[in-house]
Amino acid sequence: MKIEDYKKAVSRMHTRPELKMEVMKMSEEKAKKKFSRKAVIPIAIAATVCLSTLTAVFAEDIVGFFRKTNNLEMNISEDVSSEEITSMSIKKAIRKKWDEDTIKNLFMGDKSIAKDETYESNYDSDMDRKFIEFQDGSRLGYEDGDLNWEYGDWLNYSYSYHISLLENLNFEKSSGKTPFKEADIEGLDKNECAALADSYVEQLGISVNGKQIFTFDKESLISEDVGRNENGERIYKHGEVLPEWTEEQEAYLFVYNICADDVSLTLSGEINTAGKLEIVVGRNGLASFEARKILDPVEDIETVNICPAENAADAVYKFFEKEPSGSPMKIENYKLVYRTEGVDEEGIYFLKPCWEFYSTAFVTWTNPDGTQNEGFEKGYIINVDPQTEEVIKNVINMP
Repeated sequence: MKIEDYKKAVSRMHTRPELKMEVMKMSEEKAKKKFSRKAVIPIAIAATVCLSTLTAVFAEDIVGFFRKTNNLEMNISEDVSSEEITSMSIKKAIRKKWDEDTIKNLFMGDKSIAKDETYESNYDSDMDRKFIEFQDGSRLGYEDGDLNWEYGDWLNYSYSYHISLLENLNFEKSSGKTPFKEADIEGLDKNECAALADSYVEQLGISVNGKQIFTFDKESLISEDVGRNENGERIYKHGEVLPEWTEEQEAYLFVYNICADDVSLTLSGEINTAGKLEIVVGRNGLASFEARKILDPVEDIETVNICPAENAADAVYKFFEKEPSGSPMKIENYKLVYRTEGVDEEGIYFLKPCWEFYSTAFVTWTNPDGTQNEGFEKGYIINVDPQTEEVIKNVINMP
């Protein structure tokens, strides 16, 4: 079925556990061989483009600010400003409850079911996760907060590994480590594919405030594949030979920025609740859909004051003045976000506003042949409490 045949569209399936584990294991092994760190070079760092930095909130009177201490350099400037936000609500949220009729219309249609099973929820032992496999090979899995679908030819041509590479790189296009670009694929209209992906997001009622687009062209799919044998054939899992990537599998990956009341949800938090939404659309329409840890706000608890961004920058500067970074970092991006702080016994999550700063670091790595290369990689994600103007220490991390 071609893209134009999809009037109701979107989704991706929950990969079978043993296959998923194999993909992640091979991904980690490849990453270790390819990017094993050897030394850090203290030079200036280019701007980072993180998955969670699609938009930024700047006060009207802030045209930029600069801070430098120890191994930290902060140089933020922006010519696009918006109204200063001085207060926000702390919210209660729950894992999103999907509309069964919408799921049926989008993913099931008149397909014949080959397997229909129920498992224990990934999050709550008292809840269930549905798994449906169709006669055409496509697969659907869902529970509150998660919804995943994958097209029928996923066993031969799964995009999971390529997506995992981008996730591991934190979608850092400036690094030069990924060939996935925001280019056009010949004969595959990017705008039509984006409209199809957007239609799924809208019909499922997922709140987003932007997206990034990556191109899975044949050359990139081949060069960044899971593995090859000595004959150059594609191999997976226990060495099974897979068919080669062709133009037919070329596609666009759409990575959406999840939000609550148009404020992005952070990638970090007190608990691991970072939502993600990744959709692949190719020449035959929807190829995969993955929505994980999607939260819906249900109640505003209280309104709190939000300090200016420059005050939050001062807090970051003072923190690193006292506790220097072990490697040189540069911060050029920040944003006002919601972070998750705790979940109660009834599955209620608490969303609190915070300023979030994103850093990059410049490193060298050793190739399998012993030669060295250098490039950018993600560094710390730094949260600042907008009420106390203090760095939230427990979310400072090197993912």
